[in-house]
Amino acid sequence: MEETDFKKVALRWVPYTLTKEQKDRRVIAAREINPPNSAWVRRGEEAPKRVAKGIASPKVLVTTTNFISNSIFSKLRQPAYSPDLAPSDFFLFGYLNGALKGNTFESAVEALAVTQNILSKIDSRTLRNVFNNWLIRLRYAIEQNGACYED
Repeated sequence: MEETDFKKVALRWVPYTLTKEQKDRRVIAAREINPPNSAWVRRGEEAPKRVAKGIASPKVLVTTTNFISNSIFSKLRQPAYSPDLAPSDFFLFGYLNGALKGNTFESAVEALAVTQNILSKIDSRTLRNVFNNWLIRLRYAIEQNGACYED
């Protein structure tokens, strides 16, 4: 295997050594998402709605940005080189890759239908575990001064 300046974190390649500035941005973003002494809202209570966004194509980005700006949601900051802090990177993409492996599709519509079916079958316990894992990763980034969480 060839040596590189990158390591694999949550299915993505990131620089082996993050700069102090990159680490500081990770800590700031993690604190915004999960501030110290934060209390999560219980079932039935009203809560602010925030959305975490990952990397997307320009068309998807515009559509998503328009949706968020016209909804009850607000956008969360996602620091660069931080797939370990994005649930789509550390859980969803790998889950979908595994579920879709070996499938071939006749059209984009068929691929979308199969993908939506897979996503609709993710149970609430799994989603709760992913959410709790996200909080652990955010706390780790804060406590370790921006270091990457490694599984």
